[in-house]
Amino acid sequence: MVEKAYKAKRNSDVISTNIVYILMKKYVILGILTSFFFLGLGIYQFFTLNNGKLQVTVCDVGQGDAVVIRTPEGHTILFDGGPDKSVLQCLRKALPFWERRIGLILLSHPHADHLNGLIDVLKTYSVGQFATEDLANTSDGYKALQEIVRTEGLSWQSLVSGDKIKLDSGVVLTVVGPTKEFLSRTAVGGKYITSSEFASLEILLTYQKFSFLLTGDSQYQEMGESIAMYKDQLSRVTLLQTPHHGSRSGITPEIIAVLHPQVGMISVGAHNSYGHPAPSTLVTLQNAGVKIYRTDKEGTLRVISDGKSYNLQ
Repeated sequence: MVEKAYKAKRNSDVISTNIVYILMKKYVILGILTSFFFLGLGIYQFFTLNNGKLQVTVCDVGQGDAVVIRTPEGHTILFDGGPDKSVLQCLRKALPFWERRIGLILLSHPHADHLNGLIDVLKTYSVGQFATEDLANTSDGYKALQEIVRTEGLSWQSLVSGDKIKLDSGVVLTVVGPTKEFLSRTAVGGKYITSSEFASLEILLTYQKFSFLLTGDSQYQEMGESIAMYKDQLSRVTLLQTPHHGSRSGITPEIIAVLHPQVGMISVGAHNSYGHPAPSTLVTLQNAGVKIYRTDKEGTLRVISDGKSYNLQ
């Protein structure tokens, strides 16, 4: 009986050892496969996202705006952050997974659907600089953004028409609106008039022959003033961020006739309550022969340019 019990125990020990060995083998194989996955992902992202070209990602963040700009030498600029933390998912795809630095954040204007996501970005990424227009808001989200910008040790910089930001490889960001005069006419005591949707940063991104006009929530009044001041630079832009999610108050046929963009990109949430994009805006773009791409239809949009031509994905 003792011998049988001993044999049973020994067999049980062997079985236990085999189970441990099998489990260890599975974990080792799983570890190796995981390592190969991240190695492959790293190699893919390294060559895809560090290809020596300008890359612009118009994020699908629902009813809001967020645009990621990656220069040919791999510096990152974020224009607006959308309404919530969904911008983080877009950043993870637009940047290598190991990269946690954004050189510059630009806020077009102090509205929730453009600024709220920046709070999560500032908590997640190391940011070099922050800049926006010279208007404030009284919302809790805006106050939270101000607080985290201070906490991160960043200065709150204000941009106005005429300012330029020179990046690597000849990439330039030119602020074409608003002017100080426009701000003084449309703002009350330096506060954003939320009911009228007036001033918003308008920035022309240029890289050799390629150009992209970023507009935020601009209205046709500001757009018209910018065109009057920068007609040569704004004539025949390559891409246009259609103002204010395609609102009917963002553009006119006369404005589109000058800009004459090849592509109009519309950041807009599916089935939004505002009716964006407006049918009249779509008709204006279509009549001018502008190709229309919408985040509510195509999802996140990615543009790659070598400065001469571009590829839209």
